[in-house]
Amino acid sequence: MLNAIERELREHIDFSYVRKTHLNSIRYKDYYGVRMSANREIAQKYYQNIEAGNKDDIFALCKKLLDSRIHEKKTIAFDWAFRLKDRYEKKDFYVFESWLYTYVNNYGLCDDLCTHALGEAVRRFPSCAERIYQWIKEQNIWVRRAGPVTLIYAAGMPGFLEMSLDVCRKLFGDQEPLVHKGFGWLLKELSQSHEKIIFDFLNTHKKNIPRIALRYAIEKMPKHKRQVVLNT
Repeated sequence: MLNAIERELREHIDFSYVRKTHLNSIRYKDYYGVRMSANREIAQKYYQNIEAGNKDDIFALCKKLLDSRIHEKKTIAFDWAFRLKDRYEKKDFYVFESWLYTYVNNYGLCDDLCTHALGEAVRRFPSCAERIYQWIKEQNIWVRRAGPVTLIYAAGMPGFLEMSLDVCRKLFGDQEPLVHKGFGWLLKELSQSHEKIIFDFLNTHKKNIPRIALRYAIEKMPKHKRQVVLNT
């Protein structure tokens, strides 16, 4: 089956997409150049052949895809892992965490894993969220970004608000804009269910919050509140 996936991915390489997105550059040597819509369709097609199988066996197939280091195959692995969400056990969180450290090397993969399989595992097993405090200390930018982005999945659930704000506070001084965007995104999602709390949080800390994070965080707030936050 893995050979069939390989062939089908290669058949779906879109060279106009490769040129448009510069996937042929050295930075993207691990990409084939398959559009995401086609990538998802291939993932769904082959998942139908394995969905009744043992979860650990499916995870083993996922690891083989991940070990290929090819972006599109990693996308399939993360897709399959999320499709198993109704069968998650606490131990699976640590599988996904190991994937984060080992296989995630760009923001697309980071956000895919964190807003699906990893985020769902944290939602189901809240005690695992404590690991996020270690992630945000790491040198690896994608692991640090994963901290706030993973919390997005559970953003509206009881018990996650205070931790989410604490994680954001600890990242104010991070030097990486993609991390700023990550916690700004989390604050934006939180603002939909806790607008006053997030508005007050941003207004209190706005002198310490990177500008790009502020702009992300206020995107869904009323115009007059956006102006107040941005007025320094």
